[in-house]
Amino acid sequence: MDFPKDHKTALNFLEEAAKTYKERNKVYGCNYYKFGQVMKLLFPNGLLLQTEGDFNRYAGLSAIVGKLCRYANSFEQKCGHQDSMHDLGVYAFIQQELDLYYRLKDRLDLDEMAEKDQKEMEEERKKNDSL
Repeated sequence: MDFPKDHKTALNFLEEAAKTYKERNKVYGCNYYKFGQVMKLLFPNGLLLQTEGDFNRYAGLSAIVGKLCRYANSFEQKCGHQDSMHDLGVYAFIQQELDLYYRLKDRLDLDEMAEKDQKEMEEERKKNDSL
């Protein structure tokens, strides 16, 4: 087959991917093994995702946690990883946008939620005091 001079094959792409993996792994370490540990600490009872908003908000949080883990992995080596910090900032504002969007979309009343939380805490306190 007659290919153009700059034609790349699947093997070229695989080699480039392997090179990228090696470079990133030097900086980030095996971040993908630590991510689950962090998420389990953040959500020890698991997390139920049902709506489109739940999944979108979780995706943003996953990006934040992933960038934070990457930064932590390179904390001592290079005084942190600047790109991860920049990305973390961007993802934090994306998360804020998503939270606000779904809060307004679902017409959540934050004061009502806070009152409910307060009542639940008081009930739990009374229950514990009676034991």
